[in-house]
Amino acid sequence: MKFIKNLNPQVKKNRLSSNEGMVIPMVLGAITIMFILIISMLQASTNTAMQTSIVNHSTHTRFMAQSTMEEMHVIAYDMLCDPRKPSALKKSLEIIKAVYGGGEFELDLLDQLKFSNRLEKGQVRSKSSTKKSKKQYKIIISEASAKFHNFSHILYNSLKLYQTPNPFYQSPDIAAGGKPSAGASGTHQDFYGWITYTVKVQHGPVEKTIKQSRPVKLVNMKPMAREYVVYELDPANGKSLNEGEGFYIFGNNKGRIKMDGPYQLDVGGFNNGLRELGGGFGFGGAFSWSGDDNALGGKSLVFPKSSDSKWYDDAFIPSPKWLSTCNGISNGGRLTNKAGGGAVLGFCCFGIGLATDQMGLYLKGDFNQKWNSAKVEPDEQNFSLTGRIGQFSSFQGLIYKPGDPATTPMAISEETFDPEPETEIRHEGSIIGNYLVHGIGKTCFTVWFGYVPISFHIWFPAGGEKPLQNYYAYQGDEEPEVNLLMAILGDVISGVGSYGASGFGEISKSIMTQASGGGLMGAVKSIFGDKSGFGAFGGQVMGPSDVEKYFPSGFRPISRAAVRRFPNLKAALWKKNKLLMDGVFWIDQVQAKKDFKYIGKGYIATSDGFVSQAPSLKKVSPEKEKRDFLNIFIESLNPGGEGLKIEATEISASIYSKNGVLPSKDGFNLLGNLITSNIYKENLEHDMNVIYWNDKLDLTEEEYSNWMVMSLSPKIEAFSQSIKRLGGSGDDGVSNIVEDL
Repeated sequence: MKFIKNLNPQVKKNRLSSNEGMVIPMVLGAITIMFILIISMLQASTNTAMQTSIVNHSTHTRFMAQSTMEEMHVIAYDMLCDPRKPSALKKSLEIIKAVYGGGEFELDLLDQLKFSNRLEKGQVRSKSSTKKSKKQYKIIISEASAKFHNFSHILYNSLKLYQTPNPFYQSPDIAAGGKPSAGASGTHQDFYGWITYTVKVQHGPVEKTIKQSRPVKLVNMKPMAREYVVYELDPANGKSLNEGEGFYIFGNNKGRIKMDGPYQLDVGGFNNGLRELGGGFGFGGAFSWSGDDNALGGKSLVFPKSSDSKWYDDAFIPSPKWLSTCNGISNGGRLTNKAGGGAVLGFCCFGIGLATDQMGLYLKGDFNQKWNSAKVEPDEQNFSLTGRIGQFSSFQGLIYKPGDPATTPMAISEETFDPEPETEIRHEGSIIGNYLVHGIGKTCFTVWFGYVPISFHIWFPAGGEKPLQNYYAYQGDEEPEVNLLMAILGDVISGVGSYGASGFGEISKSIMTQASGGGLMGAVKSIFGDKSGFGAFGGQVMGPSDVEKYFPSGFRPISRAAVRRFPNLKAALWKKNKLLMDGVFWIDQVQAKKDFKYIGKGYIATSDGFVSQAPSLKKVSPEKEKRDFLNIFIESLNPGGEGLKIEATEISASIYSKNGVLPSKDGFNLLGNLITSNIYKENLEHDMNVIYWNDKLDLTEEEYSNWMVMSLSPKIEAFSQSIKRLGGSGDDGVSNIVEDL
């Protein structure tokens, strides 16, 4: 039966119908799943294409914005910092005035763009576009601006060392110095702040705004210690100025000199103050003088004026440096090195005839008198405050009564450099001049020729030599007036007086006391005596109470105002042997291989520390003297180091080198000024001249107002960006990608 049922066709048909009913839903399900899968794949592809497009646009905007930033930085430099362009100075001063005191200034640089705008104007087709797709896109730069903001003073020291007047030296006449260099009341105010570049770029549907901030420093290039041709920081403690090779100062009528000292100087001059030749004997007072009156004048640093100087002119010999005058009868009067005299009608030291006794008029009644001279031969003095022999150059000194302390000047000297009688001109500090004092003797005897008495007056050097010390100062003097009536009576009135060595000993003692006791220059302290060189520059070591009347005007650790740092001088050069200055350059190793010229105004800052070689330079000069000026600032991390080596005969700059300057050739000229601990003359192997640069150092404050330099740093200190996807239809590049798919 079972077998028969299996053969029943009706039963089989029913079974097949049941299976067919199950396949249809399965097929429909599979088709649905495949459809969903296809739709998902299409959607995913579209999203991927859209995201890829967005990334592509974003990348374009980012690169374009960054390249635009760099172009804007170059434009800003050319517009504000390039010293070769006069317009840059004018524009930078406009910004400086705006940001002074915390203001802001904004520049629209969109129209200045050149390279970036080339891409904006061009139509750039997508690489994936086809002939069928004609849609294209371009880069659009809609904003390019630079804002200067958040400027404040560079203080250099957290303890306000450079913001208070106490650490700054002030001249005894209170006309120079005594003011802080940094801060709101500083004489050399410097600022730091930022320039923020803003760029808005669109590429397709993506618009990106990028902001980038970089440091800016505004540095005052007015020279430090500009009132001084030579400014020493530390006491010399009795060093000799006769040691080492020559050091000659040319003040050019304007430059001051500050050398605290005390120094010792064996003064050089001719013949113990006597005539080169001469002597003689005459009748009726007509002395037969011979010899060269110009033997001293112009040929000795003691008589620094030109060759027409006479023995009675001003000199660096303390009075009395003369004894007599010929009262118009002849051009002589200085004591000869030979005995001389005269014969007159009358008795000895009495009678009408005495009025013609030229020497007798100026001798005391006891016939003994002193005169002073240099101590050594002229070539043994190779230091001068007034230039070289025959090249007289005065300085702006202070006028004193002879022997008065350095803290009590009467006035400042005039450009004529011609002190009044009984006054003297000194530099700011103390040099003890070592001189000799000599004596003179006179005798007289009368011979009767019948009833006619003839008196013979004979005078001669006598009494030997004694040492004499006094301030090395330019002495005011003049020919004395002779009172003939008193001469007849034998009571000679002399404008000279009698000076002996004993009085000068007290003066020398006073000089030493003032210098060592701190009274000389307002208690100058040496801050490097028992502290490292970092003390003056470290910012955390010293405050105003630690340093008293030490720094010159405008002094501050200028290396902190640097915006660029270079490993060596070669890397800092703009072109071959040319240095383009726009601020402070810190250079690790300053060893010049060749001469170079500088362009613009700026600082070279370096150190002569333990790890770096001693700095050395060859000839350094401005490309354009009227426009350019260079300051050289050498921090000392090695007290007692070699100082700045000069392998040239000329440098035009203001130099601060605490360990001094060492030229390697004779006749080296520093045109500018020198700031140093001491001149270290004992270390000089070649002579040098320091020449005050009037055209750069002796300007008015109004003229110096153009000496503020703006420095833009290449360093990026802040960065931000915002991205916006634009809505609506437009050529966003997505449709091109979809169509290609």
